[in-house]
Order: sequence, then C-alpha cells, then structure tokens
Amino acid sequence: MVFVTDEEVNLFDYLGARRHKKEVCGSCAWSLVCEGFFEFQEGPSDV
Repeated sequence: MVFVTDEEVNLFDYLGARRHKKEVCGSCAWSLVCEGFFEFQEGPSDV
C-alpha cells in the first residue's frame, strides 16, 4: 500500500498496530479469536 507521501507501508502491519483490546474484552466470549478494536487518531474530514 502506498500513501500520498509515497511511503510504502504493509497494510497488514499498519492495521494490526492499531488494534487494541479494551476492558470489555476481558469478559467477551470472542476474546480468544478477536484482535480487539481499531483505534485511529482523528484526521481531516473528506468533506
């Protein structure tokens, strides 16, 4: 994947680094197979 800055980035690694488990994940039945929630910093709007 190539961003606007011409920086080549592995999409799998990029998205994987943004997954985090939350407190609610501790009691979730899916926690063994779930990677957690995606967390992205807010960026500029496309509007």
